[in-house]
Amino acid sequence: MQYNSSGLVSPLIETTLNTARPITIKHQGQTWAGLAWGPADKAPWLAFHGWLDNAASFAQLAAQLPDQHIIAVDLTGHGKSHFRVGEGAYLLWDYVADIRSILMGLNIDQASLIGHSLGAIVSAMYAGCYPEKVARLILLDGLIPFTCRDEDTPQQLRKTLEQEPILVKSSRSYESVRQAVKIRQLQGKLSFEAAWLLTAYGLEPVQGGSSYRWRYDSRLKLPSRWRLTENQAGAFIKAIQAKLLLLVAEQGLFPDKLQQCANHWLAEAACIVVPGHHHFHLEQETVGTIADEIHHWLSE
Repeated sequence: MQYNSSGLVSPLIETTLNTARPITIKHQGQTWAGLAWGPADKAPWLAFHGWLDNAASFAQLAAQLPDQHIIAVDLTGHGKSHFRVGEGAYLLWDYVADIRSILMGLNIDQASLIGHSLGAIVSAMYAGCYPEKVARLILLDGLIPFTCRDEDTPQQLRKTLEQEPILVKSSRSYESVRQAVKIRQLQGKLSFEAAWLLTAYGLEPVQGGSSYRWRYDSRLKLPSRWRLTENQAGAFIKAIQAKLLLLVAEQGLFPDKLQQCANHWLAEAACIVVPGHHHFHLEQETVGTIADEIHHWLSE
């Protein structure tokens, strides 16, 4: 499929998406979609995006790393991948199980992973759960999930039970792609070009093509009924054996917290603060710096 912005963004931005190869991964009755870039004969990097994003999140970074084989996967409930069966929230540990299934579906025994935000969190958890199966790990503005103190667990459960009926509702529709891009731009402090990449790939036409809506499962907006404690989350990080690079966005969501956690649990890893907002790997102004840091780290 070719993505045409009808002049909304430059041809260069369109090209980063249109040069991708659509991929499908199947394992035990589950199907994940995604996008691949780079030389297919090289061992791949598996890339996992953030919450409510999709595989197009890595389009700009892949263009800056043309010598790397990158397979960006739509996490379950996102993009063009399947929705989780049943009711209730999407849970971190289920995503960890998904990564295991995806790697089995690709027949990859030892992986190289890139994750952004939610994708970074679940990639780190997988690497801590299966340290012998992850050789290299790049985390982009994400490390540990939201945690909960032991004494706050009952209130966390109560809060989520009361929120669930309010948060689950049908996805809103948009009159045009441009309208959807503008709203996505405002929601994530994104440039119009970055928002277009996520939106062009993530929308689907409805009502005979007269309007559009996001493909993601609305249940993704449900909070988890149960959260790890900080010590539990840290145990996953401490168990990681992979060569690890953590890039923290200077104007990201929680730069101080990320650095604090890295200093506490990742003494041997490279933790670098770089300019940019949370989606620094998707923005033209900052993606070059991200790619340079990755190139330097890979050459060490």
